[in-house]
Amino acid sequence: MKTIVCTGVLVCGVVLVGCSEPSTRLNAPPQGYSDYPHPMQEPYLAMTGNASAADMSVADVHFVPHTAELNSLGQMRLEHYAKLLKLYGGTLRYDYRVDDGRLVRQRVSSIRHFLATNGVEEESVQVTPGLPGAYGMDAEEAVVVYKASRGGQQDGRSSGTQLGGTLGGYGGQQ
Repeated sequence: MKTIVCTGVLVCGVVLVGCSEPSTRLNAPPQGYSDYPHPMQEPYLAMTGNASAADMSVADVHFVPHTAELNSLGQMRLEHYAKLLKLYGGTLRYDYRVDDGRLVRQRVSSIRHFLATNGVEEESVQVTPGLPGAYGMDAEEAVVVYKASRGGQQDGRSSGTQLGGTLGGYGGQQ
């Protein structure tokens, strides 16, 4: 009898889970589109677009391993940058960790070729090996945000910092 009840509860659970509405996604375009967009989807896309524009870099992850060929992620990223660089020009950085100088030069050449193919004038853009252009966050600021995001609790003790406390949100002026 106990087995029949457990089986019935399990079957009902599976049916209920299968009949629930699909979950929403926050950032749909790279993964496809959803019929149930998250209300923060468009603002989130604007934020990630602005962050990548400040960053202006590609990395080893944007290439097929051990080759100078851009993978789909790299192509998508460079398509985004090509639109910006056509309008504004600027410097695009290649942040690499590979030790092969020849491969680095080939990858920089691939980046230049991709941008030229997408209508970016060579004179308006500089492609150089280097670190991303965004400033990020100072370590002191990161510690405050880290503590505030945990409600002032760290290792079971209260630090007295509340979310939005000393920084008025997070992101700069004290």
